[in-house]
Amino acid sequence: LHSFPTRRSSDLVGAGGDDVCAIMPLEGALAAVDAIRQAYNMAFVCYTENGAEEIFGTVPTSGKVGLHLGRAEKISISAAIVIAHHKEPLREVLRDAHQVLEGIAKDRADRNALAIRLKKRSGGDRDLWMKWDAANPYGEDETLLQSLRAVMDDVGGALLGSSLLYRLDELRQAIAPLAANAAVLAANRDLIVRLIAYEVGHSGKLLAKDKTQLVARRLAGLMVQGVSTEENWYNPEAAIIAHFLAARRAA
Repeated sequence: LHSFPTRRSSDLVGAGGDDVCAIMPLEGALAAVDAIRQAYNMAFVCYTENGAEEIFGTVPTSGKVGLHLGRAEKISISAAIVIAHHKEPLREVLRDAHQVLEGIAKDRADRNALAIRLKKRSGGDRDLWMKWDAANPYGEDETLLQSLRAVMDDVGGALLGSSLLYRLDELRQAIAPLAANAAVLAANRDLIVRLIAYEVGHSGKLLAKDKTQLVARRLAGLMVQGVSTEENWYNPEAAIIAHFLAARRAA
């Protein structure tokens, strides 16, 4: 999916087999790609004005009935969202979309994943990736995708300031020894959350202690994506992308 921040209508570029390419407004991109993912894994469906709705039991009397792939161990879908300025050449954005899909969603995240690139006109690109149903290892019994949406809500609701999200990159060196290997990381998750919570609590926003911890756990899951000996183990861009999505959605 290619998303323009100022666009207000959606256009389908191409759909064939199991491939979909579309241009759409930024505020609807994340919801749209998740809806496509869910529809992809449905079995019997009914097509209505609200999209594909899975059929359980009785077949509806109206609407067109279709057969999708359903849920199976080896059936999965990977997706890429490229957020680009409306003046960015479409050829370059489509090239980026292929790179993000193949190089990040499929290779780096090992398929069945979502990858998002914020293609800024200056300052370099920012990438975020996650498995669709990957749990946030820092608690709250939610997926990383749900954590991303929650952080977007907090930014959009002015609970988190933009300066905090950009300062999180400075925690890289402090967190690195706490994520030296898998065992060390598992033992230090609470300490990592405390470091992030300290920054959240001193961001100038008056948050309750339990809310501060909740935000910190969500940010930790999105940012600490491996052990510190691996490439791309720490990803503060996740919070920046959430801020960008939320700011545009609220605008």
